[in-house]
Amino acid sequence: MHAFAALHWGYVALAVLALALLIVSPFLLVLFRSARAIAYTSTDDFRLSNANMWTEPHHPPDGGSVQLIRLKDGHLVLISVGVSTVKVLTTPDRSDITQYRELHEFPVYSAFERLNQSSQQRLSEDLLLLKRVRRAIGWPESVSDLVSSVQSIDTSLLGHVSPNSR
Repeated sequence: MHAFAALHWGYVALAVLALALLIVSPFLLVLFRSARAIAYTSTDDFRLSNANMWTEPHHPPDGGSVQLIRLKDGHLVLISVGVSTVKVLTTPDRSDITQYRELHEFPVYSAFERLNQSSQQRLSEDLLLLKRVRRAIGWPESVSDLVSSVQSIDTSLLGHVSPNSR
C-alpha cells in the first residue's frame, strides 16, 4: 500500500508541474520576446536605422574610439577619437570610405601624455571626449545644422581631459 501511495503522489506532483508550466508558458514566451526586442534595440543596425540614436562607442584594438549617429536627412555622423585628434566626419553611406567628409578636427592637448597612458586610462579619456563632442554637437537634423554646430565648438572644450572631470 505504501508504494501505491508514493506512486499516486508522484502522479499528482507531475500533474501540478504540468499545469504550472501550462499556466506560466505564455508569460515566459512574452518575456523571451521582450528580451530579444531589447537586445535588438541595442544593436548598431537598429540605432542607425533610426534618426538621432547614437551607437555605443566602439574601441578598435589599436586604440581610439568611434561613435555614429544617423541624422534626419539620412547622413551619418562619425566622431573619431585618436591619440592626438578628435575628428567629426559625415557621409551619406558608411560603406564607401571615399564619401566621408571631414567637418572638423580638434587637437587633443594631452596627446603626448596619452601616449604614455595605459589603454584603460586612454579608454576612459576617449569616452569623456566622445561625450563632450556629442553634447557640443547637440541634435542636428541635417548636415548644414551639423556644420554650423561643429564650427561653433570652442577648441578649449577638449582641453585638459581627466576621467575625474566628468
